[in-house]
Amino acid sequence: LHLGPLPDSQLVARPLAWLKQVLCASPAYLARMGYPLSPDDLHHHHILIMTSRAQPNQFELKHQDGRQSHLTLQGRIQANESQTLANLNLAGLGIFQRFAVDVHPELADGRLVSILPEWHLPEIPLYAVTTTRDSLPAKVRYAIDAIRNYLQGANGPLQSAGGQTVRVLAKDDS
Repeated sequence: LHLGPLPDSQLVARPLAWLKQVLCASPAYLARMGYPLSPDDLHHHHILIMTSRAQPNQFELKHQDGRQSHLTLQGRIQANESQTLANLNLAGLGIFQRFAVDVHPELADGRLVSILPEWHLPEIPLYAVTTTRDSLPAKVRYAIDAIRNYLQGANGPLQSAGGQTVRVLAKDDS
């Protein structure tokens, strides 16, 4: 599996889904630091930075009315491991960009709050990557189908008021 744009390679990428992202923070963090009302307000907040991203300090947000905001944000805490930053996010140490499908339970039970929900981060493509375009072994086909089915299930109970957390591509699209 590969997340994000694929570099040129001899590998074959089969698109599975587009994963939605959200900015979120704990209620304790927001009580201490205030709730950002616009993307520019993020400059005055503690952003948890995922250093393994291609451009870790760059944030591109698009409002539901079409306006766009491109920000370069500095973070007091940076790491290359998402679970570490997710734990710091829950502990109230900053705002973190996360996949909606991963953070849904914390948003649903109030441990985290979605920040600027009317502003959307780019969706990230998820690919199944293989070495050949020709027929795949049955176990590989079954694994790809199982992942696609899991992601389709993510749109059931994991749907938020804002819509799907994952946009799954039909089998024929891959």
